[in-house]
Amino acid sequence: MSRHVALQALLGLAYAAAFGVLLPFPARSDISVQEAAEVVRSKAAVSVDGMMVSTRQNDEGDTFVTFSDRPVPQPGRRYDVNLTTGYFALWLAPPSSDATAAESGPEEGAAVNAVKAAARQALGPEADNLEWRVTASGSSAMLYGEMAPSGDPPRRGLTPRVSAAVGSDGSVYSYGQYVPTGEDREPLPVSVSGEKAAEIAMAADTGPKKDFIGARLEQRRGKVWWTVTLGDADVLLRGADPATMRVPGSWTEIDAQTGKIIELIPWLGGSVAKPAQPPSGPVTSDGRHPWAIRAAVAGVAALCVAAVVIVGLARRKPGAAA
Repeated sequence: MSRHVALQALLGLAYAAAFGVLLPFPARSDISVQEAAEVVRSKAAVSVDGMMVSTRQNDEGDTFVTFSDRPVPQPGRRYDVNLTTGYFALWLAPPSSDATAAESGPEEGAAVNAVKAAARQALGPEADNLEWRVTASGSSAMLYGEMAPSGDPPRRGLTPRVSAAVGSDGSVYSYGQYVPTGEDREPLPVSVSGEKAAEIAMAADTGPKKDFIGARLEQRRGKVWWTVTLGDADVLLRGADPATMRVPGSWTEIDAQTGKIIELIPWLGGSVAKPAQPPSGPVTSDGRHPWAIRAAVAGVAALCVAAVVIVGLARRKPGAAA
């Protein structure tokens, strides 16, 4: 399996975790599957005629339709539309043979320009306001675009976000976006400060002592919450060798209006006590129920390990010792 195919499969499964799990109808939707096909034609400039069609629902109640040329989650062409909001959500397309055979990734400026063009088509004028971060990944480049946090205090979730993968030939073979609905663009009042959220997280995590790494405010679907990161500051902040990490870390999600703990999630290898108080609702960084986040974190982490192994095998020269 090529590195690009492995990365594409990983991206497809990660996006599936982000947008929801496959579930049967009935579910809430505002546009039809036929209208969603037209969204793909206008936003991704492709026809989905003859493709397989499946639907899924996330824990927010949004319904997604997937058009694919292979059963999900097998690698192949795939286009997703949120039927509830009418927004284009995702496309995945196999990279070209040139991109698969290349040993180095695309030039950064060319990769950004390619994704900007795709974002203008899929997102519209707001694409020009995104700030881009580029990460090399073998012969590919991963790009992440979002606007600066807004509101008082500033928080993520009020503006669109984009993630994409570009092959060495400059083609965008993976593109996903989150677009907030109208009501999600207005900042909600916040009663709990980041400092207070950090205190709550430190008190709730009953595992080994951890350093405070940071607190990020997020908002989505009428909820606003802090995500507090605890871990080994020597590793995460000062670039020490990860092999010297003293203790595992954790994320704690705290309602920014009530101070209640929504969920406490240990990093891989960690073991922390679950808070006694029940979650206040389906509120996480992606608006999903806590159990879905745990499954997604574990699943995506396992996939990352698998992808690293696959990439390593792909790089081995013929005749190398086993």
